[in-house]
Amino acid sequence: MARIGIIAPPTLGHVNPLLILGKELLKKGHTVVFFQLEEMKHHILDAGIEFHKIGRLIPSDTMKNMKEQLGQLSGIDAMRYWRKRQTGLFKIWFTELPGAIEKEKINFLLVDQSDATGSTIAEAKKIPYVTVCMGLDMDWEKNIPPFFSVRSYDTSPIVLRGNKMAMDEFVKDFDPLFKSINDQREKYGLPVYDPYRNMYPVSPFAQIAQMPSFLDYPRVEKPDYFYNVGPFIDDNPTPIPFPFEKLNGKPLVYISLGTILNLRPDIFNLVGASFKGIEVQLAISLGNKDVDLTLDEFPPETIIVSYAPQKEVLAKAKLCITHGGMNTVMDALSNAVPVLVVPISFDQPGTAGRMKYLNVGEYIQYKALSEVAINKTVKKIFSTNSYYENAAKMKEKFLQLNGRDQAINIIERTINEHV
Repeated sequence: MARIGIIAPPTLGHVNPLLILGKELLKKGHTVVFFQLEEMKHHILDAGIEFHKIGRLIPSDTMKNMKEQLGQLSGIDAMRYWRKRQTGLFKIWFTELPGAIEKEKINFLLVDQSDATGSTIAEAKKIPYVTVCMGLDMDWEKNIPPFFSVRSYDTSPIVLRGNKMAMDEFVKDFDPLFKSINDQREKYGLPVYDPYRNMYPVSPFAQIAQMPSFLDYPRVEKPDYFYNVGPFIDDNPTPIPFPFEKLNGKPLVYISLGTILNLRPDIFNLVGASFKGIEVQLAISLGNKDVDLTLDEFPPETIIVSYAPQKEVLAKAKLCITHGGMNTVMDALSNAVPVLVVPISFDQPGTAGRMKYLNVGEYIQYKALSEVAINKTVKKIFSTNSYYENAAKMKEKFLQLNGRDQAINIIERTINEHV
């Protein structure tokens, strides 16, 4: 049996799916240790996973402050802020993780695609590892628009040139972060990696993505050890209360902006006021307890909660309005619910473009957001059968998946072959 370490960004959208895998690996007889900030300690321990604190010199409210800043940003501003903070966090991770991994006697690692430290340290210590992708696959190939772009799939020369120009600008903008990672790799005697190919270094053994391949654009350069397995589903999730008794029978619209870029009362208020002339009930999951909304123009009997049992609410919904987080998108489509994506930053524009390409929804870019645009787009989705027909086809495809168990099989096979 292996002693497995887990390394991921300190956000729920990344930590929660890995906890699901961790709990399953415990059932298989492995031991699992999650390396994470103090703020995540109780969340990890409640899942039955061992916790090892990283960031001993980081103030306890660091992530809270970062989320408050990020929650008010959008587009490239949010990405640049995250780049700056990640560069600092990575320095701490590179300093503390090697000793922590050695102390815990880790002989196998699960590393989130959005973390650059675990993969580099694993390679330096010759510890086999698997890369796990929670959101959009950020590996780039020339026929695919960059992950941060709403561009649709198009292989015409002019579009491919535009994709390359966008990627050039991104790599130039993020060069300080990429350089800091490659500087560390050179210190370890490792080859530098190419950010044009992979956002961060990835496993040569196995890469596992929650996103099914049927939600992606056609890829031709994916390695044969990259597995699109589907969502990791928890058989025994922690119950989240929701007032289902308050549902009034009108078409239900579920609204969520995730748990990071969500301190946006302006977006919630704008969306809530955009249903004039449309008979609906709104269910809004704030993802945070500190967002104040102006309810004067919201539809009657709007339900607002800090957190919602998302899958269960979406099972009763007619439409999902989302920032484009992959977990929310998969929960919606696995319930045959079309999506209206309001991408704010990071990989959300890439997800938005794919939803339109697949004809399971629409998107409105943040800068184009208005009551008129939302109202018009909602009416379009409600009145167009093809969105619902295609979403129903997606549901059937999701029913064929068992992402969690397939991921566990791949992880255990990699352990058996390389540990």
